[in-house]
Amino acid sequence: MNLFKGKECVYCHKPFEEGDDVVVCPECGAPHHRKCYEENGKCVLEHLHGTSEEWGIKNKLNYSDVSDTKEKNNTFDNRHIEVQNIEDMDMNKFSMYGFMNENDSIDDVSAKELATFVGKSSYYYLSKFKRIKENSRFSWNFSAFIFSFLYFFYRKLYKQGLALLIVSVITLIPTMALVDSYSSYIAEKSKEQIITVNSASQLANELLNDTENPNYEKIMFWMQMSNIAMIINFTVRLGMAFLANSMYLNHCVKKIKYTRAALDNYTENPNYPISLQVIGGVSMQKALIITICYELVQMAVGFIIISHHIV
Repeated sequence: MNLFKGKECVYCHKPFEEGDDVVVCPECGAPHHRKCYEENGKCVLEHLHGTSEEWGIKNKLNYSDVSDTKEKNNTFDNRHIEVQNIEDMDMNKFSMYGFMNENDSIDDVSAKELATFVGKSSYYYLSKFKRIKENSRFSWNFSAFIFSFLYFFYRKLYKQGLALLIVSVITLIPTMALVDSYSSYIAEKSKEQIITVNSASQLANELLNDTENPNYEKIMFWMQMSNIAMIINFTVRLGMAFLANSMYLNHCVKKIKYTRAALDNYTENPNYPISLQVIGGVSMQKALIITICYELVQMAVGFIIISHHIV
């Protein structure tokens, strides 16, 4: 069945020809040449999704006409449709493998193994993995930048998560020292009963006034150190965000090969896919425990510093 007969690629607007490699948007059904889809990184008509102008609505595309010609028990992944040949469509190619095919490999590890190991978001990561191997080891990961060590613990990259956690703790020290200096000044003023603060801006002016505050130099030192620490923390997080996908790929390949070695005849062993899922996947529980502990310790240290001066 030629589902796209008379249609054209929504990206380059060239008509499809027999044998073209086509990728179909999972949201609206808009067909793209695979190269066009990879080049753009997403459906070119994404801005029309959910509107009356959506490609699938305007073109009245019905995939059930195609699926009826295949086995009724086919399992479809709703991420995107890969069509290897317009004349002979394989509807099992609703892909969890991103821009890869099931039997494609990276460092002698198949896309199927990688997808099983990654679990959630395998489409996203396998697409990134392919680009890393073809182009560069640098690949932006927004989650790694926003969530820092939480992301790495979530993806079971514990060494990287611990390293970022240590960086976060170290770069927090100047801020805590600054809080200590602030608390010390306020406590001394309170004891002298000469503190009259009507606003936060007034307090800030007193703290940063070298004639009013005897601890002025100390506060300015820790303020500068705190700013430097924030820049260091930001730079480290930025660098890790660019390296996160490459690190995760290396982690996946290494763990998969270790799992192979631990099992006899892994290709025929029914426990192999289960082992990949258990060793891989994500760990939300550990990530949340680490994050909650980090926040509680941070709050406790701040409370102890302030309480010490008040008492």
